[in-house]
Amino acid sequence: MLVTGDAAGAVRVWDLGTGQVRRTLDGHRGSVYRAVPSPDGRLLATGDEAGTIRLWDTASWRLLHTLTGHAGSVYCLAFAPDGSLLASGDTAGGVRLWDPSGHALGTHTTHAAAVYQVTFSPDGHVLASGDSGGVVRLQPVGGGPRVELTGHRSSVWPFAFRPDGQQLATSSNDGTVRLWDPATGKCQRVLRGHGRRISSVRFSADGSMLATSGNDGVVRVWEPRTGRRLREFRGTADRLISALFSPAGPVLATSSNDGGVHFWNAVTGDYERELHAETDHVWAEAFSPGGDLLATANDDDSVRIWYRPTGRLAANLLDHRGRVRSIAFSPDGSYVATGCDDKLVRIWHVASGGRVATLEGHTDRVYSVAFSPDGRRLASAGNDGRALVWELRPGQPWQPRLAHTLTAGGGRWWSVAFDASGERLATGGDDKLVRVWDAVRGRQLHALAGHARRVWSVAFSPAGDLLASAGDDGAVILWAGGARRATLLGLPEGWAALAPDGRYKVHGEPGGQFWHVLGMARFELGELDPYLPGVRQVPLDSPI
Repeated sequence: MLVTGDAAGAVRVWDLGTGQVRRTLDGHRGSVYRAVPSPDGRLLATGDEAGTIRLWDTASWRLLHTLTGHAGSVYCLAFAPDGSLLASGDTAGGVRLWDPSGHALGTHTTHAAAVYQVTFSPDGHVLASGDSGGVVRLQPVGGGPRVELTGHRSSVWPFAFRPDGQQLATSSNDGTVRLWDPATGKCQRVLRGHGRRISSVRFSADGSMLATSGNDGVVRVWEPRTGRRLREFRGTADRLISALFSPAGPVLATSSNDGGVHFWNAVTGDYERELHAETDHVWAEAFSPGGDLLATANDDDSVRIWYRPTGRLAANLLDHRGRVRSIAFSPDGSYVATGCDDKLVRIWHVASGGRVATLEGHTDRVYSVAFSPDGRRLASAGNDGRALVWELRPGQPWQPRLAHTLTAGGGRWWSVAFDASGERLATGGDDKLVRVWDAVRGRQLHALAGHARRVWSVAFSPAGDLLASAGDDGAVILWAGGARRATLLGLPEGWAALAPDGRYKVHGEPGGQFWHVLGMARFELGELDPYLPGVRQVPLDSPI
């Protein structure tokens, strides 16, 4: 049996054997955010956007009780291990306790920020609650001294007690996992090896460098052949959120969270200049094939095209009806394609700034657009979980034809990229897979599994022999021939590269960030290598 809740307020009970809906439970107002069974399976608790909790009898699916009192949306529910209590938390910071018979036991505690998880200790005596401000609170159910765990800098969830209740592990959006002593509130260890979200990967024009960027504000440049990190770029008062190589010369353009666009020499690491894009945020950028023009998608839903050597505005594309998420120049530099939140792909003439085609086909936001190297195809991917491949006539992009609609799995697709031949297409999305397609016939060639969370970005090397992907798991993976070649990890005090055959290289001070774990014991980097023949450290400059 599987239980799901949706934005319309319906809770559906599914038969896993047949894949059919067994029952639909109505009555909630707004989205249903959580559904949890009691330990004995006799009750189902559901919480909704309006702050209401409902208790259902799973034998008859009859509504037993409607529990009210929360001031915010109910995002979390948890039964005590023996089923005697139900705990709930809301976005207003309230944590309440209930008797499963339907009686309210009052407010257990109140946080200063939204509560996204509540969890009972294994013995049921303590309730842990975590909020979006980074605080975890441990409080006895029957009253008693409270312990607060502070140290995280962002939302804390998920978290879990060790089975014996002697340790609590918490994870946070700040990119760390912390291990705590629940009795004293002392932090025993901080694990930082999980990294932060990597949102883009871009190869240089000659394929000798790979730039990665994400929400940690750092742009890293790697050497794909060896997996070695070459250098890092950081903003001064701002954070760098994206990076893009120029097709001509070693110029790297980076966007910052304050709307600035900065140019660097990717080989020497020298800062060159800033482009004043006059926007609060740059959502996407693209170089023209010659490298003399740079297009930026701005916070006012416009796309501006700049002459890079001087920063002069060359064109302003103003007809979008939503935020532009992706930009791509045609191979000859004459046209620009944009993907927009209004579900449309548009093609523009660069010289005049006029719109020459509007491509309809997506049913939700368009997150990525890409031209094939010969300019004969345009691909787009979006929030509807599809990639569309359009055929274009050379020199006549205003007469496109939809050639293929690519679908697989579920969830949104965030990125699409052609290889050097234009005959293969890669996509990445919520299903954690990197998919490679035959762009000519519209069929899937590979589904590459390796990321632990959604895939934000994919890119082929100029020669087409390497495919890079970046994900929400903080990892960059290099693929070759349908197999994983290496995993690159950018760490706060260094970096690491891992090969599937057990070879690895690491540089910097990775203590507390990169580790071996076997059972419940932690080992320092390299400590187990003499006892694991398949694991060995290799020189930094060796191929990987």
